[in-house]
Amino acid sequence: MSEILLVVDMQNGFMPEKCRHIIPTVINLIERFLEAGKLVGFTKFINTADSNYVKLIH
Repeated sequence: MSEILLVVDMQNGFMPEKCRHIIPTVINLIERFLEAGKLVGFTKFINTADSNYVKLIH
């Protein structure tokens, strides 16, 4: 079975200041996985202009 590192919502809009200290750790993990020839996947949250998130939060 292959390993994959899945990086979820590491976008500026989802990264409060109190959590920014994890960024170097995540970068290190990404580099280690890539160097080992393992897969790295990323998610990205996208809002459309008519999404409930946009409607409620403006």
